[in-house]
Amino acid sequence: MNYYPLFREAIASQLLKVVKQASIFEAATPEQAVALLEIPTNFDLAICCIDEHVEEHQWLEQLRNRLPELKILIILEKNQLLKQLNQQLKVDGFLEKSADIHEVENALKLILMGECYISPSLLVAHPTLDLELSLAHTQSSIKSLLTPRQLQVLKLIAAGCSNKAIASQLKCTDGTIKLHVSAILKEFKVNNRICAIKYAAKAGLISTF
Repeated sequence: MNYYPLFREAIASQLLKVVKQASIFEAATPEQAVALLEIPTNFDLAICCIDEHVEEHQWLEQLRNRLPELKILIILEKNQLLKQLNQQLKVDGFLEKSADIHEVENALKLILMGECYISPSLLVAHPTLDLELSLAHTQSSIKSLLTPRQLQVLKLIAAGCSNKAIASQLKCTDGTIKLHVSAILKEFKVNNRICAIKYAAKAGLISTF
C-alpha cells in the first residue's frame, strides 16, 4: 500500500522479477487495503509503505488478524519506530525507503522463502532495537547483499589485513580488492572499513575481539 502510483508500480515491477506470474493488487489508501481482504484469494505477501507522520496502523492490525500467515514487508524511513510496529504486527521484514533495486529484490526473495529481512541501514540506525527476528535471519539479510568473495574480503578486513595482504591471500590484484571493499562499503551504506566491521559485527556476521 502506498499513495503514489509510481512508487507502487516500481515495487510491482521488482516483485514480478522475483515471482514471474504473481497476481498483484494495489491499494492507495488503508481503506482500499482492507477492502482487498474481501477478495476470495489467498494473499502471500503484503508490502506496505508507512508514512512517518501517521502513527495509527489499525488497518495493518486488521490485515494481520484476518490473515495470520500473511508475510508482511514494511517500507519506511530509518527514523521511524520499528520496534513498536514489529510488536504490534509481527512483520517479516523492514526495508528502508532509500533501498536500491538490488536490495529490494533480495528482500523480496528472502521473505518469500520464509526468511526475515532488515535493511542494514535500519539495523545500524537502531543498534539496540530488540526485534523478534533471529540472528540467523539478520545474517541472511546482509549476506544476501554480498558475493561469496566479498564475504571473504570482509572477514579478512575484520582480521586487520591490508588490501595488499588480502590480495596475496586470495591470489588476486590490489585493484580487485579495492573494488570489493568499495562494493562492501556501498552495500552497507558506510564510508570506511571500520564502520563496515562494526556494522557486520552488530549483525553477527563476523566476530570481533
